[in-house]
Amino acid sequence: LREHGNGNRTGALRGCIGTLEVGNDEANIETNVKKYVIEAATHDTRFRPVEMGEFHSLDISITVLNGLAPITLNEYFTNKFQLGRDGILMKLGTNGRGTNRQGYFLPSVAMDLGLRAGDKNKLLDELCREKVAGCDNIKTAFSKYSPQLFYNEGLEFQF
Repeated sequence: LREHGNGNRTGALRGCIGTLEVGNDEANIETNVKKYVIEAATHDTRFRPVEMGEFHSLDISITVLNGLAPITLNEYFTNKFQLGRDGILMKLGTNGRGTNRQGYFLPSVAMDLGLRAGDKNKLLDELCREKVAGCDNIKTAFSKYSPQLFYNEGLEFQF
């Protein structure tokens, strides 16, 4: 969810919640769209809940994603991964307490950050900083941990 902006994707973010899980009994597109639009509007802890009177001033974007597939760092820097088309997931394994540290960026995040084809390092650095606890940048991630990368192609719909 975004406030209306002066152009495509320029408004302030107001909520973003979804799932990368597939294959459960209730997971169909219609069910998930309803569920996650409501979740994004009312339960994204980064923002105050959207009030009914605000919906007319919001743009809704829904990204439908293919299943995740592993990708090596070398493959990431080829045309196999394309900024703006593919989402990226980084997993750092366990942090000693049995919990995984991971972060995911939708395909649109690269465009939101103004990244171009030669900026793939910057996308991974931002993913580390913003989404993966204890990770400052991709160089640190690969020197301290053995991260796994996964990607998926997405198709975004805007309303």
